[in-house]
Amino acid sequence: MASGGPTLCNDSHLASRMSSVSGTRPLQIAIIGGGIAGLCLAGTLAKFDSERKLNVVIYEATSSFQEVGAGLTIWGRSFQVMHALGLDEELAAINMAAASNHYFSYRRSDQGDEGHEFVRRTFGKGAGYHRAQFRAALGNYVARYPSIQVEFNKKLVSINHDTPSEYQVVFKDGTTAQCDVIFGTDGIRSRVRDAMLRTAATSVKRAGVL
Repeated sequence: MASGGPTLCNDSHLASRMSSVSGTRPLQIAIIGGGIAGLCLAGTLAKFDSERKLNVVIYEATSSFQEVGAGLTIWGRSFQVMHALGLDEELAAINMAAASNHYFSYRRSDQGDEGHEFVRRTFGKGAGYHRAQFRAALGNYVARYPSIQVEFNKKLVSINHDTPSEYQVVFKDGTTAQCDVIFGTDGIRSRVRDAMLRTAATSVKRAGVL
C-alpha cells in the first residue's frame, strides 16, 4: 500500500523542503506544542541557523508556559545537549540538588533498607529540577532568538496540504497558519499525529504490491 499527504519530518525531508523554498524568504517552521521537547527543538533550530534561513513559530494550546508534575532528573547525555545549547547558567540557577547516581534497586517488598538487595543499577551523576522551573528556563532561552515566535491558546484541529509547497494548520479558535514544515511535539495524545494519519488514510491507494 502507498499513501500520500503529509509525512513525518526527518533530516532529509527538512533539507528537501529548505531547497524547495525560494531564497527570498525563510523556511516557515511550525512547532505544535510548547512543552520541553518543543522548546528544545525551537532553540536548537535557532541556535544552529547561522544563515538565518528559518522562521520558527511555537503553537501552544495553553495560555502560558505552565507545567504540571513534580520534578525531573537530567543525566549525562542530556547535560551535553543543554551545554551545547548554552543553557548552563539557566540550569545552574534552578538546580535543586545533585541527584544520587543510585537509580534502581531491587529488594523484597516486605523488607526495608536493611533487607537483602538483589540488584542495584547506577548511572552517571545527574541533577534534579522542578518541572515548571525547567520549562520556564527553556521559555526564557527561546526568547533570546528573534526568529522564534510563540503563540498561546492555539489548539490544533486539522492539517491541510492542498498545495505541494505548503501546509495549512487550523486551530480551534478559527485561525489558520501557513508553514513549510510541521513538527509535532504535543505529547502522547498528539493532535499532529492524529491529523496526519487521518489525512494519509484518505489518500491510501492500492500500489499493486504486498
